[in-house]
Amino acid sequence: MSPYYHAVPRVLECGCCLIGGVKFVEFLCQNVGVSAGTFCIVPKNQWPASNLRCLARTHFSEQPPFAISPSLFVLQPGEVTVVEVVFFPTAAEKSCEMFTIVCDNCQVKDISIEGEGQLIALELVSVSGRKEPPVVGEVHDLTAEHLVRFSPCNPHSVQEKRLIIRNNVHLELPFHWQTMKPNLHPQLPGETPEPKHIQFHPTTDGVFHVTPITGVLPPCQEQEFLFTFCPKESHGISCSPTPNMRKYDHITPILKSLHWLPVELRIEFKVSVLTHQCIYGTAPPYLKELLTPLTSVRTNRSSNSNLLKPPRTKLRTMGDRAFCSAAPSLWNALPDHMRASQTVESFSF
Repeated sequence: MSPYYHAVPRVLECGCCLIGGVKFVEFLCQNVGVSAGTFCIVPKNQWPASNLRCLARTHFSEQPPFAISPSLFVLQPGEVTVVEVVFFPTAAEKSCEMFTIVCDNCQVKDISIEGEGQLIALELVSVSGRKEPPVVGEVHDLTAEHLVRFSPCNPHSVQEKRLIIRNNVHLELPFHWQTMKPNLHPQLPGETPEPKHIQFHPTTDGVFHVTPITGVLPPCQEQEFLFTFCPKESHGISCSPTPNMRKYDHITPILKSLHWLPVELRIEFKVSVLTHQCIYGTAPPYLKELLTPLTSVRTNRSSNSNLLKPPRTKLRTMGDRAFCSAAPSLWNALPDHMRASQTVESFSF
């Protein structure tokens, strides 16, 4: 029988692929001999073997992070088939694995499959205007890597900022901008934010716009984006002197007109919110340790109402005003449906 050969490159280059992704690359394999032959592709560490068909038990041959399909095929003289290589990287590194192509006449050829896994790497090159860090006391998303601030402006006026973002990956990256709003809350002194408790929701106010909103970032190139800020209404509170108000008039009507709570109620509201955060796990540990759930031997309605056990205090002033004493009293006085609220938003409103 005349010999037959398989024409396939010795190095199969799969290029780059994102970690966690899958890339399919096709190569041609041709029988350049003068007779038909059966070919089997196996990882090099599995050869030699006594029988080709015992190696090709599946349709593909796998040596992570690569797989080849088909692993067993028959070619007539001059016939060409497509060999598909699957690349599924799990680390940001270059990978190289050896496979062996074996013919049924025991001709052997080693091939190398190479590829590189990459992570998404985007770089904010520049922002028009000067870069402003967060001011003290400003509520902002601590999980965000960059802060782009627009200056205060009148409703329906337009401000623009140009951002240049660079794609540092050797791959095209499709993008689609979506404006999300995090549920941010002021932090207490010594309290650290937990990213797992921050939830993002699509905004519906439409005050921020990005152009282009969708497209493809070319490999290792820069892309310019236009950010637009157009407020629909003023979100600040403007206080102006109230006519016919004298110096010693009562402040309650003014507070009602501004939708502000009296000082005593504001304190009770703040304590109640902190208590809710302690019970549902979003408060710092040093506050949680000050509260004790109320347990009862009897099975009654109170056992399922998230009640707290008030501590015994000796002083009516300093003792009752402490958080460990004031919090259970205010919390137990709330209705059941408020104590059962799982989120701060539903509890506050």
